[in-house]
Amino acid sequence: MSSEKRYAAMLQVQRAYFESGATKDYAFRRAMLLRLREAIKAWEERLLAAVKADLAKPEFEAFSSEIGILYMEISHALKNLRRWMRPEKVRVEAVHWPGSARIYKDPYGSALIISPWNYPVQLLLSPLIGAIAGGNTAVLKPSEIAPACEKALQGMIDEFFDPAYIAVVTGGVRETGDLLALPFDTIFFTGSPQVGKIVMRAAAENLVPVTLELGGKSPVIVDATANLDLAAHKIVWGKFSNAGQICVAPDYVLVHRDVREALQEKILDVIKEFFGDDPSASPDFARIISDRHVERLGRLLDGQTVLA
Repeated sequence: MSSEKRYAAMLQVQRAYFESGATKDYAFRRAMLLRLREAIKAWEERLLAAVKADLAKPEFEAFSSEIGILYMEISHALKNLRRWMRPEKVRVEAVHWPGSARIYKDPYGSALIISPWNYPVQLLLSPLIGAIAGGNTAVLKPSEIAPACEKALQGMIDEFFDPAYIAVVTGGVRETGDLLALPFDTIFFTGSPQVGKIVMRAAAENLVPVTLELGGKSPVIVDATANLDLAAHKIVWGKFSNAGQICVAPDYVLVHRDVREALQEKILDVIKEFFGDDPSASPDFARIISDRHVERLGRLLDGQTVLA
C-alpha cells in the first residue's frame, strides 16, 4: 500500500474514533493527560539520551527545556481542564432578548502536529497536550533531522496510545507532503517561514484551520544605564542555550555607544565563564544539529568581524 493510501486509512480510523465521542468526555481527556505524563516519565531517560545524541544538549538543559516544561504544562492542563470545557455564558444584545447565549468549546477533530528539530521532544508533545485537552485525536510528525528523538518518540507513543487516537508518522519531506494533502481538521506547525508557507497553502486547499509558530527576530536593547554584568549574563545564556538554535534567541544587540566596548568585553568574559577557554570541548554547550547547518552558519561568518 502506498504511503498516501496508508495515511488516508489512518486518518479515516482516527475520524471514526473521534466521531464515536470517546475523546470528548472530561474523564477521558484527564485520563489521557495522565497517561501522557506516565509515558514521558517511563521514557524520560531514553528521551534525554535521544536529545543528547541529536543535539548534545547537557542533561540539565535538556531536562528543563524538553521534559520538565512538559510536566508543568500537563499539570496546568489538569488543573484547568474542567474550567476550559465549561460552556461560557456571554451577553446578548437587546435585539436578541429574551434569549441567552453560551459559547461551547468543541474539539476540531483530527489534528496534525508537525514539529521542528531544535526542540524535538517539547515542540511535538506540547501541542499534543493541547490536542488531548481539547478532545481531539492526533497524528504526530516529528522531525527527521533529529533521528534519535524521532525514533524514541515513536516508541513511546506506540507503547502508550492506540493509533486510532494518537499515531506517529516518521520520514522526511515526502511523508510530510502526503500528510498535508489530507483533510485534517486542524494543523499545528512549528518551523521555518518557508515551510510555513507550504503548510498554509496546503491547509487552504482543504479549508483547514492552521496554527503556525514560525519564530522571528529577537533584538536585545542595552541602554547606557543598564547593569552590564547582568545584561552580559542574560545575553550569553539566551544566545548560547541549545547552541543558539532557539526561535527566541537574541539575534542582535542594540547597545548605547558609550557602553558598547564594555559590554563586548563582559560578553567575552561570560562566554569563558560558561564554557571555558575552548567551548568546543565544553560538556555544557550543545551542538549544531547537522553538517548542513554548520556550513550555513559558516557562510554567514564570511567577511564578518568575529569577536569570539
